[in-house]
Amino acid sequence: MSWLRYLALGLFPALFCWLPGSQSQDPAALRLVADKAENPAPWWYQSASFGDDESLKLLTDYARFNQDNFWLQKAADLNSVVALYSQAMNENTSGKQLKYFLKAASLGHADSQFELGIISEQPAVKEKWLTLAAEQNHLNAQVALYQWYVLNNQWQQAIPWMKKAALVDAASATRLARYFWRKREYAQAKQYFKQAGDLGSQEASALLDYISRYWQGENSVKVASNRLAVEHAQCIIRLQFVATSLTAIAKAGEFVKQFRQDKRLKTLPVCLNEPVWVNAKNLPCNNNWQGGKRLGCSIATLAEQASSADFTHLAVFAEQGKANVQNGIMFLDLADTYSVFVHELAHFAGFLDEYPLSKQLAERVCSNRNAPNLVIVPQDQPLPSYEQIPWSYTGDVTLSPARTCNNTDARAFKPVSEMTFLEFYDQENIPDVYLQIWQQQLQKRTSLIPVYVNFAQWYEKQGNPDKADIWWQAYRRYTGSLPAQVGQP
Repeated sequence: MSWLRYLALGLFPALFCWLPGSQSQDPAALRLVADKAENPAPWWYQSASFGDDESLKLLTDYARFNQDNFWLQKAADLNSVVALYSQAMNENTSGKQLKYFLKAASLGHADSQFELGIISEQPAVKEKWLTLAAEQNHLNAQVALYQWYVLNNQWQQAIPWMKKAALVDAASATRLARYFWRKREYAQAKQYFKQAGDLGSQEASALLDYISRYWQGENSVKVASNRLAVEHAQCIIRLQFVATSLTAIAKAGEFVKQFRQDKRLKTLPVCLNEPVWVNAKNLPCNNNWQGGKRLGCSIATLAEQASSADFTHLAVFAEQGKANVQNGIMFLDLADTYSVFVHELAHFAGFLDEYPLSKQLAERVCSNRNAPNLVIVPQDQPLPSYEQIPWSYTGDVTLSPARTCNNTDARAFKPVSEMTFLEFYDQENIPDVYLQIWQQQLQKRTSLIPVYVNFAQWYEKQGNPDKADIWWQAYRRYTGSLPAQVGQP
């Protein structure tokens, strides 16, 4: 240990003998000497020992900057909360770390109070320290405190802290806006969305824009729109997104945007209408629709409010469930990605999944032996010759096994060897042969099943053949014939 450090441990009189007695204990005089000293730490320490806060801060800053643990500990011994906190953060032993945090926290250090609140496993202790830090406008403590209350479903305690955090934190303002929107306090929700946007949240600004563009009030039942987000010379499929929540309309809007930028699909005659927002009570959904372990929704309101001139297919967002297509309606949940949407979009053209289907479903679809992307043959029959392949494609076709019919005696073959978007949702590869087949399927029209079929079948179930016939006629106009076989929605 250097002589200066020995002096710091109590031998200062020898060093100060040349100072007048009154100045040897004068913090201002000691700081003046420190300013001229090669090593100022002992002088700051001596001054801090006489209770000078400024010298204690200078000593602490010096020790932290130079990573000098000796002087950092000396500052901590003199109750420098910053030094105590630094020692705690540098400590590998939980017991010693806790001792430092407790001492600094008891002296009012907000960062230490926050750390104690985070590491404590006792609810009362956690709330105590987080509250003390939050009352000092410690943002992380305010966020942690309201998140703790939300986790325990104590919203009345959470909201005041959420409001405080929302003054400076965009994420908190956005969360508060969503809370008020769910509570149907729309004016406050819009206020906090704007506040979050002003604080830099692009998400909040986008949500406020969706509200402005699509929100039609609580009693909204409109499900049709003539505005096209994507123009095409011939829209064989005109898809209408339907959303029942703020999160869903944002998801739909994002999908429309991504579709517009998707170069893979630009040649397909598929157009997306602007999404529409209807009240959730008018479109009840569940994830085990009719006991089928799949997502589905009641289409009563859709059928009653729809106009055949506005769209040919629907994509409905629900809270949770397995994505699927039923005739002319695609059902998606809020966790589904754009890749899932593209996968399901291909089902509108009759494409089959290339992963193993359940035994019941496989027995039904693999007996048909008629899928745009697959050649399906019985187990005991040879592969068809090239001339018998039902695809018209300008390039080479290499039949490769697909797993679609693994749970049956039939065998399925796809026109490429690589993995495609019909086998894994997150696979972005759409081979050129699939795009050409997709184009052909859409141009045929007779292989398409628009939403008109769903509506016709619904009215038939309601005992209203006149309304059902209106939609069957819409189907005839769309395809030029009646469907040979369609599933029940």
